[in-house]
Amino acid sequence: MAAVFAVLMRGCAPRCMDDRVAMKRYLLHVLLFIGLLAGLAATVQAQEPITIERSDAGYTFQKEVRFSLQASGNITITQATLHFRLADQPASNLADAAITPHRSIKAEYAWRLVDEELPSGTVVTYWWTVEDAAGNKIDSERRSFTYEDTRFTWKKLSRDDVTLAWYRGDDAFGRDLLDAATSAAQRLMQEFSVERKPAAIYVYGNYNDLRSGIGESAQEWTGGRAYPEFGVVLIGVPTNQLAFGRRAVAHEFAHLIVHRATSNPFGDLPRWLDEGLAMWTEGDLDSTYKAALNRAVRSNRLLSLQTLASNFPADAQQATLAYAESYSAVVYIRDQFGAQKVGDLLTTFKEGTTDDTALQKVLGLTTDELDARWRASLGVGADSSSQEPDLTDSFAPRRMLLVIGMGLLAGAAVVFVALVAVVIRIRA
Repeated sequence: MAAVFAVLMRGCAPRCMDDRVAMKRYLLHVLLFIGLLAGLAATVQAQEPITIERSDAGYTFQKEVRFSLQASGNITITQATLHFRLADQPASNLADAAITPHRSIKAEYAWRLVDEELPSGTVVTYWWTVEDAAGNKIDSERRSFTYEDTRFTWKKLSRDDVTLAWYRGDDAFGRDLLDAATSAAQRLMQEFSVERKPAAIYVYGNYNDLRSGIGESAQEWTGGRAYPEFGVVLIGVPTNQLAFGRRAVAHEFAHLIVHRATSNPFGDLPRWLDEGLAMWTEGDLDSTYKAALNRAVRSNRLLSLQTLASNFPADAQQATLAYAESYSAVVYIRDQFGAQKVGDLLTTFKEGTTDDTALQKVLGLTTDELDARWRASLGVGADSSSQEPDLTDSFAPRRMLLVIGMGLLAGAAVVFVALVAVVIRIRA
């Protein structure tokens, strides 16, 4: 390029700079040189080795998500790799599409959802990496779409990074539920300094629609489900149950916020803390739960926090008590140690510590010690747990089986000794 410029500039020495003709000639040469550079740049751009001509996606709800690509190049294209990411998950999924190597290719990939539970409202981001035989690579533009339950036409309202979608009920119905969600988030942030991230809440008009929208994992009693990994809540709220809907939306949205704030690869929150925070976010404890808690206090039959750290009871009455106790324990911690300590607990659990380690670090108490103090605040003795139904262990049946087994073994031993004696006598 320097040689070309030297040729263009030849004959235009400094001694002729005072001459107008020479000056015009100099300027003309400079302009020609700039034009030559622009032409070369355009030629290089036109010779991009790989061109992405089309990148699309579509889906059939609960069956599959389809991705397609069309690309061309100056050299044979040998590979097309799909990347797709769900919501704000840090890792993306990779899939190599089957293609016939050529200078112009079409690639398709179908992600089967037969064994996957992908909730309505999940944002899917995707892009392709295309490579040719010479090793040239290019990434397509990243594109996103929202995977939704296409059986319904969704109406949507958004506020403060929260989107609420519903299909049954008027605009006032949707605004009311969105108010409940944003109020719940605000309460958690102000009290416990819990960070909120963008989220979507999909409200189904009845429970049958909800359960079919969730898929095979839904139970008969399922009324809502939070998907922290996707930033989505699914919930059923009939239009004639708005009061219940407000509490249910606040409850499930609290689960979403708390789970995202404490997510770690090592473990979950103790169930009583998780459910207690969700119950607290709803507002004052409902009368049904109050009555269950009061009965257990009067009869000295509270469930222990150790018992409530994992699965809740399957029995409806005991489950109601479990939720009521969880609320009561969270309120006790907040009132006795302060809201900041609850926030510190969540921060500590995010580090992946055990229940006792987190409680000792923040409150200076083990689970059992916290349990004893909480019971005392309710006027219940610390030994009441000995009277509670054992939900995780079947010691009494096992003890009876042990006694029976030992009796059988003793009987068998007697029979064996008698047989040996008979054999010896016969041989004698």
